[in-house]
Amino acid sequence: MTATLSFERPGVRSASIGALAERLDACLGELLGLLTRLGEAAGQRLAALRRADTEALRSTGEEEERVLARTAQVEQARAAILADLAQALHLPTAEPPRLEMLAERLQEPISSRIRARCAGLRSAAEILKKNTRLTADVAQRLQLHIRAVLAELAGVNREPIGYGAGGRTESCVARSWVDALG
Repeated sequence: MTATLSFERPGVRSASIGALAERLDACLGELLGLLTRLGEAAGQRLAALRRADTEALRSTGEEEERVLARTAQVEQARAAILADLAQALHLPTAEPPRLEMLAERLQEPISSRIRARCAGLRSAAEILKKNTRLTADVAQRLQLHIRAVLAELAGVNREPIGYGAGGRTESCVARSWVDALG
């Protein structure tokens, strides 16, 4: 049975719990697609780092920016739908309700679809987290390697110029090609 409830919040039209649940399901589906795309983009960024392909890094970064911007929009919509649904279900509004709690209060088949979306979102988030961590680790190690190479190239080179008093070797600082190039 689907009940039609009115809302006290300004700007929120009357809507049925079923319609709100359907909107939430669609929103979660889009979020799942976006998180999956971000996980793929993180994998592409890692591959581009390994190949040192700056063009691929640039295009992947632009794609990630677009996906993140859309994710922020969808997340705002999801939060608003959750608040409306919590109000329609007469849940405490002090904290946003968890999706699992909402799914328990909804009728089938939408309840099962929302639970499945939750599981998919957790899985996509884990893949994104793993790929992002791996990419960050590779980028950090690459940066450390480049710094070490540059430090070695720019390092002070002492050349012996002969023996001084007491038989000790005296040396001077030699110039290197890094000094010449500035």
